[in-house]
Amino acid sequence: MNLEYVLGSGWTSIGSEDVPILTRAVLHELGDASRLDGTSEIIIRPHEEAESRPRTVPRKSKQDPILVLTSRNCTDVGFVSELAHELCHVITPYEELEPPTGVGSKPNNWFHEALCVMTSLHILKSLGKRWTSDPPVERPTWSELGEDLTDYAAKLTNKSARRLPIRNSLADWIDREEQTLRDNRYDCGTYNRNAVFGYEILPIFEQHDDAWSSVAFLTDSELPLREYLKQWEKDAPSKHSSLISDILRKCSHS
Repeated sequence: MNLEYVLGSGWTSIGSEDVPILTRAVLHELGDASRLDGTSEIIIRPHEEAESRPRTVPRKSKQDPILVLTSRNCTDVGFVSELAHELCHVITPYEELEPPTGVGSKPNNWFHEALCVMTSLHILKSLGKRWTSDPPVERPTWSELGEDLTDYAAKLTNKSARRLPIRNSLADWIDREEQTLRDNRYDCGTYNRNAVFGYEILPIFEQHDDAWSSVAFLTDSELPLREYLKQWEKDAPSKHSSLISDILRKCSHS
């Protein structure tokens, strides 16, 4: 998928001239994941309603452009965070994975959501580190934005509700929390649980080349997590086997 983007206007807290620079930067951080086979046009614009949450709108046909909506009132930092999250959904087969309109969620949507929460944190950290010392040529003062991105990433990871409890392995945590996650991916408590899981597996993604391309090979399944990971490894190209097996190992009892 080669993401050719069209940008809307109407954000209240970021300049329209900054949106293309931020968008290109997020796509660059995703690397090869945003350049899979085929071509898709993506429209990025703010929600019409000020309080609406970001979302990726399912297409009626594969020929339609992809529509990503961010918060109207988001800051530069918020835009980076939201766009990274939504583009992670885009590079998954999200129309297959998402439930029909009016249906709450599918059992493994929590895992897909956790991957996108993880992706958002990764891009906040990586862009923050890059821009603090080497801001974009078009915006030489954005070293301060780099610091803001880094600070926001730290704020997210320091939230106790988003951290694995002390003396808990991820495998133990999954045993305890998976059913709650399968039941509802969207309430506040579940979203924090998504973050716990996503933040725990982020170091694994960061250790593997082209890791984000692997999410394009997720399938719609109601299998429990560990079996779902095995299915993912089976469906994905062999170059992703090490990544997925490392995640499975992290999620399993020794």
